[in-house]
Amino acid sequence: MLMRLSSPPSRVRAVIAGALGLSMVGTGTFALAIPAAAAEVSTIVTAGKTAKATSIEGNNPASNVTDGNPATRWSSEYRDGESVQIDLAATCVIDRVDLNWEGAFASEYTVSGSTDDKTWQTLATGTATGAGAQTLDKLADIGAIRHLKVTGDKRGSDYGISLYTVDGWGHSCAPLPGIPTPTPNPGGPGTPGPTEPVETELGTLVSRDAKASASTTENGDLAPKNATDGNPKTRWSSQAADGQWITVDLGATFLLDAVELDWETSYARGYVLETSLNGWTWFPYESVTGSDGGRDVITSDKHPRTRFVRMTSTERSSQFGVSLWHFNVYGSEREELPPQHGEGEGPGVLLSYKKTGTASSSQNDPQCVDCTPDKLFDQDLATRWAVAEKDWSDNAWVQVDLAAQAEISQIVLRWDPAFAKSYSIEVADSPTGPWTTVYKTVGGTGGKEVINIDTTAGRYVQVNMTERTVGWGGNKYGFSLYEFRVYGTGGDPIFPPAGPTDPDFDNLKLVWSDEFDGAAGTAADDKKWTLDHTANPGDNNNAELQLYTADTNNVRHDGKGNLLIEAKVEDFHGAKFYSSGRLNTSHKVSAQYGRFEARVKVPEGKGLWPAFWMMGTSFLEGRPWPANGEIDIMEVLGHAPEETHGTVHGPGYSGMGGQGGAFTLPDKTNLSKDFHVWSADWNSEKITFRLDGHDVYTVTRDHVENTLNQAWVFDQEFYIILNLAVGGDWPGSPDKDTKFPAEMLVDYVRVFQSEGSGKFTALHPVTVPGSQPTNGTPGVGTPISTGPVVDGSVTPASGTSASGARALGETGAPAGPLTLIALLLVIGGVGSLFLARRELGRVRGMAG
Repeated sequence: MLMRLSSPPSRVRAVIAGALGLSMVGTGTFALAIPAAAAEVSTIVTAGKTAKATSIEGNNPASNVTDGNPATRWSSEYRDGESVQIDLAATCVIDRVDLNWEGAFASEYTVSGSTDDKTWQTLATGTATGAGAQTLDKLADIGAIRHLKVTGDKRGSDYGISLYTVDGWGHSCAPLPGIPTPTPNPGGPGTPGPTEPVETELGTLVSRDAKASASTTENGDLAPKNATDGNPKTRWSSQAADGQWITVDLGATFLLDAVELDWETSYARGYVLETSLNGWTWFPYESVTGSDGGRDVITSDKHPRTRFVRMTSTERSSQFGVSLWHFNVYGSEREELPPQHGEGEGPGVLLSYKKTGTASSSQNDPQCVDCTPDKLFDQDLATRWAVAEKDWSDNAWVQVDLAAQAEISQIVLRWDPAFAKSYSIEVADSPTGPWTTVYKTVGGTGGKEVINIDTTAGRYVQVNMTERTVGWGGNKYGFSLYEFRVYGTGGDPIFPPAGPTDPDFDNLKLVWSDEFDGAAGTAADDKKWTLDHTANPGDNNNAELQLYTADTNNVRHDGKGNLLIEAKVEDFHGAKFYSSGRLNTSHKVSAQYGRFEARVKVPEGKGLWPAFWMMGTSFLEGRPWPANGEIDIMEVLGHAPEETHGTVHGPGYSGMGGQGGAFTLPDKTNLSKDFHVWSADWNSEKITFRLDGHDVYTVTRDHVENTLNQAWVFDQEFYIILNLAVGGDWPGSPDKDTKFPAEMLVDYVRVFQSEGSGKFTALHPVTVPGSQPTNGTPGVGTPISTGPVVDGSVTPASGTSASGARALGETGAPAGPLTLIALLLVIGGVGSLFLARRELGRVRGMAG
């Protein structure tokens, strides 16, 4: 029954206030932040709030700046003056604003506030010089505001402007008139659902902030969630097609009392309402014809118990799609869902490890080598299964044989970005069925999906994929999964091997070092190091300008206990080019877990880029970057020598999306004036970067796997790299004030482990005197006392020793027997090649 009301009741809008402030640090990574001092405690007031922008480029809507996802961003069209603004849904005094710029930054910008979205007052102005985080804590006192805006007055690149996050901190927040403060979502891990029910004149509103999905969305700012957020200025809008639908998941079951639809101008003249307990078996509730838009309230003599409510349009009122301001559901007699366990926390154990998988097809080509079903059951989050390219369509399946009958209670899927928007999970006793559907969705979100099901008996579990998501550039690719895990009881489980023991950082001992005590002018120890040799100007990544040479021209001992890495301007028949040095321990020394430490004096000057970093050894075995993992312990840009950067790169968080932070010593020390100690403490759960004992940044497994929904690829051995790059997308080119030759001095490199922790592999026997770590003490080098070998569990590395002149590729992979003559022959005309700017956003970490 459809009731028409001439005057709508007062709107109810949820105001979500986070109890824990989060700000962006470095290149798009969450870290705890301490709010600025204020009369009241300052909290983040922009999280989850509605955002809009003057323009949108690509699939990067304004809502991405408040969604809490460090991998999403808003970007504007390619012009100055574009802005993004946030409705705080309350009036707050703003204490601080944190901005995290993507590579398309604003060289000049204004942050302003307003109470009415019409009259704006300036809170602060600023400048940016590249990607990364900025904190504005000296703001003008303009009182309480409702709207916060960032305007890019001048672009810093040829693109528009782009922000990963805009985090506003504030206090004294007052709800808008007639809008109550909401109750937080009571659900536990994996429990979808709304905030606590709200009493209204129509009964108990049970859909506020409920999860919503839809057949289509007109654009990213008109998402299904807008129909349940209670905000009268946000809406869902479908694409212009018949048969469009929107579904609300109440997160519990209720007796359905009424449904209220508040239509935008593009309404459905006819539509059907249905209910469901599981999300795929639907029952009719009411059919409506002849709606004239506005506000429809639908009631019925039927009061079915339901968890899901769906509206499907049968007749549009215009040539556009259909659009709703609100989709409100009213119910009673709430019944909670069965406990929703996190991965592996329910009854039973992992049943699918090392089991046999089959699929409709598998990819095996240069883009995805051996991407077969067995990769789904190897517990390696950097390998995946993918559909063969010839079979890319909205139809594919993959299944696992548990090897024995089991009671299945949980399935966990970790999707590649080419995920299934619509799919079902089925269980059977034989590989050909008959199949029992235990889960079905048309609103798959990708990333990690933990699916708790009613316990079901079977031996085979299958994922049946029926609709692809729209990927990068508006394209649709084949389905792809990193992991397909099944938990339960029975079966024939194979238990994954226990991981290595974490280091005891209070009882570390030296297992490897190079103190660089060679005679002046001698080469680096070729039993420990291999020098890279880039023979062609196009061999470098990141648009860097140098050529690396594999001799003492650029890398040698200085005779004072240091290794000298020198960048020079060379002259070959009148052609100028830069030469420099990079050396690595590939195939010679590698380690897993521990403390990795170097004492370094970095150079100063625009365009100089010294680094101390590590690469996963799987790169040497053919696993491509960034799936092999990269740990950047120290990177300093010569034009900002007071600041250091610590970053990790992996699949789904590489390049500008690498997880890291920047740090300046308390006295803003110029790091080029003396030696400083950089280190990384690394175990199975986190990596902490330090400078002179001060924490720079910590990245955790939990953040990577459960916030980024990506693979933690830092459980293998890594090898060490030192280099001094010249130019590149990040530091820019040298200028007239950059002095050459430029010197990077390394006093020592040391590796510490505790007994029985991690792995250590060396090509040649390694004898090191016993010593405790320096704990990051700056100043003179710490002497190492003579003593016996600390660790006798050294594993000989495979391969042969390479001489210091061996030509290598970008990160230690052999590049062939190139000679100095070949190097010089390619120099002609390289000046113009060097000056050609590469595409913004190329892989930053590959060349350090």
